[in-house]
Amino acid sequence: MSNLYAVVVALVLLSGAALSGPVSTVNAQERQTPNQYQQAMTLLQSTRTIRDAGERNKQIDRAQELLEQFVANNSRHLEFAQANAQLAQLLLEKARAAIVNSESATDADRKRKDRQQARELLATGRRYFRVAHDLFQQQYKAFPVFIDRQTDPDKYAARRKAEMRFIRSQLNLPICDLEESHTYDESDPKFKKLLIGAATEFEQIHAKYRSLVAGLYARFGLPPIFVPPSVRESGFR
Repeated sequence: MSNLYAVVVALVLLSGAALSGPVSTVNAQERQTPNQYQQAMTLLQSTRTIRDAGERNKQIDRAQELLEQFVANNSRHLEFAQANAQLAQLLLEKARAAIVNSESATDADRKRKDRQQARELLATGRRYFRVAHDLFQQQYKAFPVFIDRQTDPDKYAARRKAEMRFIRSQLNLPICDLEESHTYDESDPKFKKLLIGAATEFEQIHAKYRSLVAGLYARFGLPPIFVPPSVRESGFR
């Protein structure tokens, strides 16, 4: 479990780097007093140096609590969208850890509980991802359709960053469906429904951003869509 939590931290921090953009202007008080979002990210950063698994897990859980408190009370804050995305990513990685545990469980009851825990984490994560998605969409659409890269490079770069955030936010939702499919046996109809639903959404995103998707997959390290033989043979393409 300690290795899984290390993965949680690494991916959450990596997601933060991918989603970060030009820093918005904040007032002096905000710079001097770290808010709960900033405290949470600092906690996640510091877990890299903690060797004790129990202490590290407690710190990750504390970071989750801080993010939850921040998004519950700061809907107008500049970092609100970012915090929702980070919280959702943390929950997604915890769900992945629960799925790994379920796959290695030899006790049927343990497997069932791990799978249920993963589904609950993914359900909550989806809600935060959706909030982030809607806000990133608003931020991107607030820019003019055309910005001259030569005459206004800063604004062009800001819009580009907003666009990448928005695209990533679209990818996060089917990723949750993809992960949830692994909480069901291949013979369960829900497995196929979730897997095909995720693939369909990925294809729709590919159609919208055809020239960008290959680079996006490489940049964000998205998992490949694994299609088991049982699904391929039923007509899935």
